[in-house]
Amino acid sequence: QYNWSITYSFEDKDPYGGYVFNQLLGSVFEEESIHHSYKTLYELSDSVRDNYNILVISSNFNGGKEDSDFLLRHVEHGGKVFISSQYFLGHFADTLGLSTSDYFFSGGDFALNGDTAALRFVNPNVDTVQGFYYRRDNIHNYFNHFDTTRTTVIAKNDRGKPVTIRIRWGQGDFILNSTPLAFTNIYLLAGNNYEFASTTLSYLSSAPVEWTEYYHLGRMETGTPLRFILTNEPLRWAYYITIIAIIVYMI
Repeated sequence: QYNWSITYSFEDKDPYGGYVFNQLLGSVFEEESIHHSYKTLYELSDSVRDNYNILVISSNFNGGKEDSDFLLRHVEHGGKVFISSQYFLGHFADTLGLSTSDYFFSGGDFALNGDTAALRFVNPNVDTVQGFYYRRDNIHNYFNHFDTTRTTVIAKNDRGKPVTIRIRWGQGDFILNSTPLAFTNIYLLAGNNYEFASTTLSYLSSAPVEWTEYYHLGRMETGTPLRFILTNEPLRWAYYITIIAIIVYMI
């Protein structure tokens, strides 16, 4: 039996966890230089040095002004930021002038293309013929708007839509991706898909990595029972119902 909750957590070995991605990080960067936290980016601003890589994987990234200002300042000074999210919202998206769209649920001819979709790199410095295959309903988001004057497309889906882009900002780069499920256990263990992740990571610098899970899991500490409950859908609903029942009883 597997838990199919989407956590992206570096400790989660279930299909949509990030345990394998964390192992892959350890093979690309020195393991002792990879730091995990559940803090906001603004809270990390005093501890992250200018050359650090910042990493975020979540279903939605809604960066507020304080978080966004820190990221922009960090990248401007030479840092690199990797964010993989289906949707980019809020002050961060507005400042960079970017947005994503979803072709799977917006109609069209997706059914004619089959259940399997491919991602490919378009940078001529890497293999642009090799395809990486996933379920179409797991990688259907793409960038539909960005500043072309400072943006380079790194990878596209089989519809020719950008899924990974590099935005130059000051002395550093934002590496942004719209298919976060491609970095989960179930896909990294399938075929050669780990190469899509490792090639994407190669756009970061060799400096330490700060990976915060706050933007998907919230403010939780490693190993707490509450974290296990909230990342397990049946337990999460049972927890919510229990809290409501207690409140009603007290009233």
